[in-house]
This record gives sequence, structure tokens and C-alpha cells, in this order.
Amino acid sequence: MLKAWETVALYTEKHQPNKAVAVRATNLFNDNAVSHFHQIFRRRQNQMSLDSFLVKKN
Repeated sequence: MLKAWETVALYTEKHQPNKAVAVRATNLFNDNAVSHFHQIFRRRQNQMSLDSFLVKKN
């Protein structure tokens, strides 16, 4: 989802004649929707798997 949004944002900034509108729309969506997915992504990266938790380290 994050990669798809990056593609859409870049396309919008490139093809929208009014750059201020494109930036405002991108920032609004980033603040309201994308930040939620970034938080989920960060939590998943930091979360330890059950296998690694249960395996004893010598």
C-alpha cells in the first residue's frame, strides 16, 4: 500500500498543473491515512516472531 501511494503521489505532483494543490492533497492524505500504515509497518518490523522468542540462544 505504501509503495502504491508513493507512485500515486509522484504522478499527481508531476501532472497536476497547480503544484500547491498537489502538495496540499498529498500532505493531507499522508497525515490522515498513510501515517497509520507507517505505524503498522514499524510495529511489524520491531515485533519478534514466536519462533525467535522460543528458540534458546547459547
